Amino acid sequence: MQYRELRIEVAALHAEPLSTLLGERLLPFQECDQGTLDAPPVGRTRFHLYLDDDQVAQVDGLLVAVHELVTDGSEILVEQRERDDSEWRDVWKQYFATRRIGRIAIVPSWESAAHQPLPGEITLQLDPGRAFGTGGHASTRLCLQLLDRLGDYEATSEAREWLSLDASDHGQAEILDVGCGCGVLALAALKLWPTARAIAIDIDPEAVEVTQENTERNDLTTRMTATTKRLQRVKEKVALQFGNLTGPTLHLLCEDLVRHLRPGGVLIGSGILSLEADGVIQAFTDRGLVLVDHQQEEEWSGILLLKPGTMGKT
Repeated sequence: MQYRELRIEVAALHAEPLSTLLGERLLPFQECDQGTLDAPPVGRTRFHLYLDDDQVAQVDGLLVAVHELVTDGSEILVEQRERDDSEWRDVWKQYFATRRIGRIAIVPSWESAAHQPLPGEITLQLDPGRAFGTGGHASTRLCLQLLDRLGDYEATSEAREWLSLDASDHGQAEILDVGCGCGVLALAALKLWPTARAIAIDIDPEAVEVTQENTERNDLTTRMTATTKRLQRVKEKVALQFGNLTGPTLHLLCEDLVRHLRPGGVLIGSGILSLEADGVIQAFTDRGLVLVDHQQEEEWSGILLLKPGTMGKT
């Protein structure tokens, strides 16, 4: 299948507003900075967009909006080319090999046949490119590290008890991934807790489609629901919630994220620049959550927060 690849590179200080602009236009993109493979120059951020025919019609208007956004005279680099699926796969083979983050291994399709799982490994079959989150960015790695270590924290014992219950007995999802991208966080959690159920939400229909594809590839369709439903419309209160978003977005959604945690539940958040971390943590602790851990990688922060409670409360 043919598609358009659009690359937009800007000064790093414009990355957050440009990410917001792309999200508002429901365009699929991969954000590359110094924490990713195929990194742009220092101080720059590059956005890779993979567009079908309908989305290509938005390109001219998008580029006008980008130039209106970047008004400080810093350089904007734009590249476009027509590609097909087979070429996309060959390009990513140059950069993407199996990644291990704690017990979690993310294996691309071109390495799947030869992959030998390590003892105790949680194996996810995922290809990069069409949605954010395959472990190449520090924010995703931080989330996966905190998830992998969840059993190391005594404070998370109640959440782990809920996650260990058989979802078929109560019919409730215990995992909620807000801004799921490719679905990697929810899928990893489902592998760690093989009787739990999850809901993955994203405002980008392309991300939801990719999450659904990855759910099928990992044989988890009976336990995962992916949807463009807004957070405010989700009914469940969960034991484990992910928010790999941005610092400002976590601030914006703070009330709703807290409301969707059951007592004893935990929130793993990232996409937070370390200089924003204190403010984000304060926003959640002001609403009753307790900080359990704060990890940093490069300029990014990942946080683990607890909603105090006792088993049996809802």
